[in-house]
Amino acid sequence: MLDSVSAYVRGLLDGASLPSVVPGPLTAWITPPVIEKISAPRAHVWGGRLTGRRQTAPRGAGFMSLTWTVDVYLCYMTAPDKALANEPFPKVVDAVLKIFMATPMPLFIDAYGNPVGPNATSATDTQILSVGEKFDGDYPPERSVAGPRTLWYIQRFGMVVEEKVQA
Repeated sequence: MLDSVSAYVRGLLDGASLPSVVPGPLTAWITPPVIEKISAPRAHVWGGRLTGRRQTAPRGAGFMSLTWTVDVYLCYMTAPDKALANEPFPKVVDAVLKIFMATPMPLFIDAYGNPVGPNATSATDTQILSVGEKFDGDYPPERSVAGPRTLWYIQRFGMVVEEKVQA
């Protein structure tokens, strides 16, 4: 469900290693701090859109198929010191994509978003069938902030997460 899926996606990203030219590790938030000094890349996870359907025959307990589009916003501020030679943000984007590409599936997660393995361990566990198999993204041009030597980068991914829930 939304809380556990958001926590699961945050858990995939939080603490992830980044390429050597980028300070890290990656810090991921569901609810970001109001004010934050960004000295390394950040990921903000926002569980957005949902489509669902219920499968039952005969009417009674069955399975819900929930397809979430979880928005992941990557952001980073840096002060490039050499024209065109110091463009680390695409490396951050690639690193995050690789995390989603390498995530084991299918697997069960608990009510807190923690992976529990290939088998359910309690009645509240849900199954993640896919994450990041389908996604879209926006990568607008960088912006200058707080002075001409600081650049703000941002990337949005709409990661599709397919979840099965017994209901």
